[in-house]
Amino acid sequence: MVRRKKTSKVVKATEMVVYNSIPELYDHIQNTKRKSAWENDSIFDNSEDYLKRWCGELPDEAMEKLFKGDAEGAKKIKAQGEILNEAQGGTMPKIEVGVYGCIPSVPNYLRGVPANMMRVVREPRRNPVIDIYVENSIYDGIDVNRVAEKAAIIANVIYATEMEGVRVNLYAVNTSHDSHNTQKAYAMVVKIKDADAPLNLLNIAFCVTNRAMHRSIFLKWLERHADNRVEGYGRPMRGNEIEPTFGIDGIILSMRDMVDCYMGIDDVTRKINEYLKNK
Repeated sequence: MVRRKKTSKVVKATEMVVYNSIPELYDHIQNTKRKSAWENDSIFDNSEDYLKRWCGELPDEAMEKLFKGDAEGAKKIKAQGEILNEAQGGTMPKIEVGVYGCIPSVPNYLRGVPANMMRVVREPRRNPVIDIYVENSIYDGIDVNRVAEKAAIIANVIYATEMEGVRVNLYAVNTSHDSHNTQKAYAMVVKIKDADAPLNLLNIAFCVTNRAMHRSIFLKWLERHADNRVEGYGRPMRGNEIEPTFGIDGIILSMRDMVDCYMGIDDVTRKINEYLKNK
């Protein structure tokens, strides 16, 4: 469940819909008709050549990659991850969490086996859980290898976080804000990794690195939610705008900001550590 707090930014209306899985989002888009306002004025009425160039994928191709995963994107993230690991000398990002005690294993203790005198008690419901949101409205001309590198950074830091006993829900978030006319803001949020599941690059690659996630999937979704065409498709919101607008309680990472601001492993690790410190 997405945690929310009171919003501090004033907009006339906000709509945030959360999907607990990619198949749930896929089914919603496939089985919901677009609003009448978009019937004769949709970006998807353009030629296939235009859609391929602007979205990066044809609409049907984008939907297929959303549902089945993006194998090519996953390979790029994995390759960048290997480069990062080599540069880091195999060291893991340092996640600062509270000390969680272990319960002595009495039989081992009495037998005098010091290396095995502690048994780890796994109580998943008691382990802390954090929510990380990735916004990926990727602009034209961005270096796709740098986007894959930033995705690899996120993956590495999530792995390090979970090695410290902190479970992670990972969400993809796409937004639109009409700042000129209606002042409405929309957010489509989909869970791409559950706290109880390991990270799967095939599941996350399309949602966090492919511009068609925003330009095709999200705009299809928006046509099924925005009632008034005068709003247009709006503009994507920056990472620092999303939290105060929708009241999301979690760590928000923008792929644009990560690329433009040269964010590295240390920067993402710092954000998580600061969040954990305030939990």
